[in-house]
Amino acid sequence: RVVADVEVSGLGDFFVRERTVVFVPTGELQTIIVPKDYIFNRFGLTFATVQGIGDVVVETGRSRDESVEVLSGLKAGDILALPSAKQ
Repeated sequence: RVVADVEVSGLGDFFVRERTVVFVPTGELQTIIVPKDYIFNRFGLTFATVQGIGDVVVETGRSRDESVEVLSGLKAGDILALPSAKQ
């Protein structure tokens, strides 16, 4: 919850000292979204396999249909491989 004093031109004085709900864009979030097939769990942790590196621990966020948001553990440019069947 945020309380803020704002000034809006052309609004008049109707909302003076009134409470109202507003939605304010605060910026954009860049995220990495990968197919769920590239993410797997082992030993209670979530992993992705990065080509040339191997399995890395990732933190996932919101699921979207057949994809999942990766919050940490990957960086732009990482090339993922499907997990091996040895699990």
